Amino acid sequence: MKRLTIITALVASLTILSGCAAGLGGIAGAIPEMAGVMSGITGSGTAVEGRASTQSNYEGKRANLAVLRFTDATGGRATGYRWWSRSVGDSMARKLTSSLLATKRFRIVQRKNMSELMDEINFGSSGAVTASSASQFGQMIGARLIVTASITDFEDSGGTKGGAKKSGLMGVLGASKRTYMAINLEVVDVQTSEIIASEQIDATVRDINFAGILGGGSAVAGVAGWDKEPKGKALVKIINAAVEYLEQSVPSRYYTEPPV
Repeated sequence: MKRLTIITALVASLTILSGCAAGLGGIAGAIPEMAGVMSGITGSGTAVEGRASTQSNYEGKRANLAVLRFTDATGGRATGYRWWSRSVGDSMARKLTSSLLATKRFRIVQRKNMSELMDEINFGSSGAVTASSASQFGQMIGARLIVTASITDFEDSGGTKGGAKKSGLMGVLGASKRTYMAINLEVVDVQTSEIIASEQIDATVRDINFAGILGGGSAVAGVAGWDKEPKGKALVKIINAAVEYLEQSVPSRYYTEPPV
């Protein structure tokens, strides 16, 4: 009942601000639809916890690996204007790296020029990472395992994009924003070029974009500007699921590095 009261108040306030003269009946009719949008979905003012902020108590041996730049393998199916670039892919890889470090189960091989090395051997810019090329790269940087992530689907839509803004309750409902993201995660053994683990991971997040309705908000380039957007929250879900999968799926024989 308390949550429904809050939703009712938000709908009423936003309706007034947008200049809508709708009566109580109109608001009551929109409440079920609003509740359906918000129920069980992260709101735009709610933080999504990431794995990087939680340090593990694990004290055993670690697996040696490196995380490659996330690549775009959508094949033109993605929606969202110029959403991917090499810097975005590198930022995604850094987020996964940070979360993996927090588990204390992995020794992460990192090189300042890793992105440049990927460019030099001409892969990683368009989803063209193969087990063979990943193995070659791992040998170059001294990693036993290589983690690759190809983004296979990306849909980022917002009701406030394009056209005139709707007023009243329809404007509130029309300002909901949805992101769907899916990746193919693989782990390659550098010595054998064998894919030892592979998983499809996806996430969907929908928000009510209150700032967009009121004409607020700001545009920030790159992944750094995603944090309060559905796409940022979808990425966090992807990262969390990837970490959990890697913890469970990397065979114990690869845990050869001494503890921290």
